[in-house]
Amino acid sequence: MTSPNVTAALDELAAAILAIEPEIRGHESLSNDALSDETRSFVLAELSRRRELLGLYRRAVEELEALDAAGFPDIPDAVVPVSVADELHRQQAAIQAAIQDFTVPTTASELILTIGEAIPKTGS
Repeated sequence: MTSPNVTAALDELAAAILAIEPEIRGHESLSNDALSDETRSFVLAELSRRRELLGLYRRAVEELEALDAAGFPDIPDAVVPVSVADELHRQQAAIQAAIQDFTVPTTASELILTIGEAIPKTGS
């Protein structure tokens, strides 16, 4: 079952791809026009940036689809032979036994102070 978060991200990326593709075509067309070197430099830089973004969008779609195919957000349990499960359970029992060797120092739960008589200040 596809996560609603994955679906929303894929929808947003699809919209971004639909928006940037005609922008790229426009920049390509513009770069072929008679432009000053300075203007052409800026147009080509922006064209390069938008092509890079389009590549990022497409790779993000591929990764989200791979996550979805892997069952995101659920991580299925590994299926192992009985012998492996038995060994893991023995290790778990050993770790639990070892944990009992450690204790947390106790902290004071109550503090009682008794204040004596005030001592008068002298001289100066």
